[in-house]
Order: sequence, then C-alpha cells, then structure tokens
Amino acid sequence: MSLFTRLFRDLGTHLTAVRLASRLQREGLDEPAQTQVLSQLLAHFSQTDYGRVHHLKKEHCYEDFVKKVPVMTSEMLAHHLHRYEHGGLNLLWPQPCETVLAELAAPGEVQRRYPLTEAGRLAFENSWRTALLAGSIHKIPALDFNRTCLSIIPSLSDQSKSTMPARDLRNLVAHCTRARQSLQAIPLTGAEGGSTATLSKAEVMLLEDPLWLASLFPEPLIQTDAGTMLASRPEWTRSLRLVLGYRHTMQGMADQARLLLGHPVRVHEIFATEFGVVATQTEDPNEGLRMLTAEGLFFEFIPVDDYDPSLPERLSAKALPVGRLTQGASYVLVVSSPSGLCRQDTDERVRCVSTHPLRIIPEGRQSRTLNLAGEQLSERAVFDAMARCCDQNGWAIVHLHVAPLYPGKGHPHAAHEWWIELKPGSRQTPTGPLLSGMIDEQVKRLSPAYAALRRNSVLAEPVVRLVIPGVFKNWLQTNGLLNPGFCLPRCHKDRRIANPLAALARFSD
Repeated sequence: MSLFTRLFRDLGTHLTAVRLASRLQREGLDEPAQTQVLSQLLAHFSQTDYGRVHHLKKEHCYEDFVKKVPVMTSEMLAHHLHRYEHGGLNLLWPQPCETVLAELAAPGEVQRRYPLTEAGRLAFENSWRTALLAGSIHKIPALDFNRTCLSIIPSLSDQSKSTMPARDLRNLVAHCTRARQSLQAIPLTGAEGGSTATLSKAEVMLLEDPLWLASLFPEPLIQTDAGTMLASRPEWTRSLRLVLGYRHTMQGMADQARLLLGHPVRVHEIFATEFGVVATQTEDPNEGLRMLTAEGLFFEFIPVDDYDPSLPERLSAKALPVGRLTQGASYVLVVSSPSGLCRQDTDERVRCVSTHPLRIIPEGRQSRTLNLAGEQLSERAVFDAMARCCDQNGWAIVHLHVAPLYPGKGHPHAAHEWWIELKPGSRQTPTGPLLSGMIDEQVKRLSPAYAALRRNSVLAEPVVRLVIPGVFKNWLQTNGLLNPGFCLPRCHKDRRIANPLAALARFSD
C-alpha cells in the first residue's frame, strides 16, 4: 500500500471517528435511540411463537412490553435453545438460529448459552466497528482498517473460513476482525505455532482476558530489558501500539501490559459479550464506557439490591429502562436483542457513572460477587485493587482468585481470602503480610461499603495466600480445566475453588 493511500485512508477513518465521537458525547440521544430499537425488535418479536404466546404487537410501547413479557432467566432460555437444536423454527426470532454461543464457565457453574441469528451477527459486527472507531481518535489511527492483529486465543485453525459459524465470543470477535484486518493467532499454551514472519508487523493485540498476557510465556519475568516479552519475542511485540481488551476487566491494565511487553502500549476496553457489544471506551476508562444504545440492543437494568434470579416476577417489576437510572448505583443488565433474546437476564453487573450521556463500568458477574456481610465486592473491584498494588511495585499478576473466609478457628471475624500467583523475578520480593495491607487499603478506596465494614470490625483484614508458581496450573490440569471453555473467576461467593487450592498449595510467605 502506498504512503498516499494509507494517509488518505487514515484521514477518512479519523473524520468518521470524529463524527462518531461527537454523536456519542451528545446528551439526550439515548432514550430516543432505545425507543427506536425497541420498536424494531417488537416488529420481529410479534412474528415469533414467543411473541404470540405473550400477545406482543409491533405497535406496543415500553409499558406494554413490560406488562406482557417477563424477564427470561437462563433456565427458561435453555429450554428454547433445546428446541432450536432439535429443529424448532420461529421460536424467538423469525430467522433461523445460525449457532449457539457458549460463555466461559467456572467449576460448578451452569454454562450460559445464547442464540446467534444472522440479524444478531450483523448487529454485533456493526457495533464492534463502532466500538473500534470510538477509540480511533484517541488510541490509534485507522484502527478499523488494515492493521495486522495478534489474537491470543486457543486456535483459529477451526475458524479459518469466515463462513463457518462462531462457537464462542473469541471466535465471533475473530470473525469481525478478519473481515477488515490481517489476523494472526498466538495459542494460549505458549509461543509454539506463531509465524514470526507474519507477526512482525502487528500493531494491535486482541485480548479477552488481561491475565493471559502473564501466562503466555513460561519463562520468568525479570525486571530488566532482557527479561520482558519484547526482548524474548521482539518479532511479536516490536510494533504493538494497542492492547484491545474485551469481555473481562481491563481498567488498571496499562501498566501491567507495559511491564510484560517491555514498552508503553495503550489499552482500549470494549464491553463485548455473547449477546452483543454493550459499551466502548471513548475517553479515560475511569470515566466509564459509553453504552451503545443505538446499535440494536435494548437495555434494562435491575438494581443489585432488588436482584433475585429465583423470583422472575420480582425481576420483571424492578427492571428500569434507560432514563430512569441513578448515577453511582449498580445494576444487573437485562437485554433484548436481534438474536431473539427477549428481556433476558444476563447476570452481568454494571455501575452507572453517568446518565447523560449513559456511561457504565462493567463489574463482572453478579453471581460471583463477594457478599459476606453486605460488602457486594465485584470481580472488577477485586482485579483493580490487585492491579494497582502490582503497578506500584512492578509486579505482574499470573493468577488471581478471592474467596470468602468464614469465622472459625484462628479467624474470629469473616474475611476475604486472596489466592495470588505473581510472575517471579521482581526487584522487590512480595510477601503475604505486605500484600494484605496494600490490598486492604486499595479495596477500601474502591468500595465504601467494604471500608465501613472494616472500620466497624465486621470484616477482618484480607488473608493473602501467595502461592508458588505452578499451583494454579497444577490444579487446572488435575481437574481437566486447561481448556478454552473454562475461565478462572476473579472471585466467587463460595469456596468451591479455594478449598481444592488449599489442598495443593505451597505458600511463598
């Protein structure tokens, strides 16, 4: 490509991004956009078996929609997906279901699955492009066009043909990226399989989970130029300018990426899920991600205090549309989509940081929230607290899991138990007691509820289990969990992961 062609292309993309940024920053557009999206969805829902059962009509307003359709739980959706897989047609959407996308699941969790129709896939592609363009003006010129990407996923070999249906989120993202960019894959198991000849010009890295960076290479990280990923695999990382994070929490990841890659990179966060692209970073991530309210998804929000998935009728009554949210409050997201989701409970927790325009911070799964004494500590708060501690000391996180520690022998008060594996070789040697105090202070800053419980001695100081390298991997291998369908949750409301780790662990205190 000639220099003139590249400059012309970059200028066109820049102007498109400027127009988009201007639209996303304007106030008063979210409610009209959502009204239009709902009208379009109702025109299709009314033609389906589900819509006819609930007497939906395309001319219905939001109040009619709420009265006639209950919030759908994952168990209810699973019933319809079973019918889809056995030849059912026109169940949730007039178009056939192309495939079923499976979420990453943790041990003991029911794997959530979502339908994908042609209309849903096109909506995902369009909103993914919007999310990229929203970051182009601040992050990297012409991000949406012809930039070679590295994608850290298990393998793209089974998805080499763009006509093949995606089976999970990372395949869907790869499909969207491949349509506009040259995409190369780095396997999660290590450096094997990468083509250094084709990876040398990559400028963007697709990263579903920020901790995959630390586990990508088996050799220890030494805090010198000779020990970074840049030095060990310069052909992979020399040209990287941007880490593009989706799905999992990315706030606080810029310094971690710098430590691991060996040179400064920017982080652009997109909140993408199996049911669609929800929000994108447009400014400082501390200001929240801009919700994409005009891209085909209709959003409702259930206040965390009112959320009880065992009572679907209560969920239906408590759900709020865009325009009725309270700044600073946390909600569980309910979504209707062109893949046939109709008021679907997603279990995704978000915090509203701005109502005009609508900005949110994804906080992880509500079902994984730590709530020993009312602290409601989210996955995002856990990761951000640990990332800030590491950024201050030059440490890199490999694995992280937090579990409740109930009162008992040696622990008169409830506490949080932090299981942590760091990259070895840092200049300052971390210890469990040192990390405990640092983590405690960071979580207090992030969670006023936690700070109040600590001040009143309801919760004790965190208990840190700093494990030696290999403990987490040993546990994953022992339980057959080293596979692309598993994710290690940042935290969990019970000890289903912590107890098995305790049986294997050796500590580095």
